[in-house]
Amino acid sequence: AYILITVPANSSHKVADFIKELPGVEEVAPIYGGADVFVKVAIDSEDELAELVMEKIQKMENVEETRTFIAISKLHWQR
Repeated sequence: AYILITVPANSSHKVADFIKELPGVEEVAPIYGGADVFVKVAIDSEDELAELVMEKIQKMENVEETRTFIAISKLHWQR
């Protein structure tokens, strides 16, 4: 799954530093554009994803909004 996070100005590095330590997180990057932090996670179930997003990430200080995207596995291509 992929998570886009919106945070206040100058706080993306703090959020990224915290998120990179969470279980299941494979990649974290502060980004330019409509969101401020990009997160790639490998989670075994939707329940685990909900726990990560709703109980850990959304409850963090400075997190204003999250948008979660789940790839369609049979159409997903990766190098």
